[in-house]
Amino acid sequence: MEKKYKLKNLGYLTSRLYRALDRQLLANFKSENHPITTDQYGVMVWLWEHDCIPQQALSCAIGKDKPSITRLCDNLEKRELIERKADPNDRRVNVIHLTEKGAELREKSLELSLKTLEDAVEGIPKRDLAITIATIKKIITKYERLD
Repeated sequence: MEKKYKLKNLGYLTSRLYRALDRQLLANFKSENHPITTDQYGVMVWLWEHDCIPQQALSCAIGKDKPSITRLCDNLEKRELIERKADPNDRRVNVIHLTEKGAELREKSLELSLKTLEDAVEGIPKRDLAITIATIKKIITKYERLD
């Protein structure tokens, strides 16, 4: 019984951690009048590293379903941060491109994200943090092999 509780507790705690970091990042964005949400930030991070990606591939890469990624891209496009263009080889495929305005958000976005993470781990001994990160990576690696 104890093992099951600990495993459920791990899932619960990682879920709470994600939500807490997400809320704090959004608060940091708002306090700086940064024009994107945390979900939009997830899209932008991927595009800063992999510009010109089909919308379906982006959906898979960030783990959002088709309706969610469509809504996110609609909103980013309205803000002129991305453009959707038809793939020249297959007009049914939308390829997502960063705009200059979208590329310009990179530095400030990453700065606010880093500040959020640094604040979160402030006061935690480096050794404890290293063990936690290593453990989380092991769990992620185990399940990414199943994809």
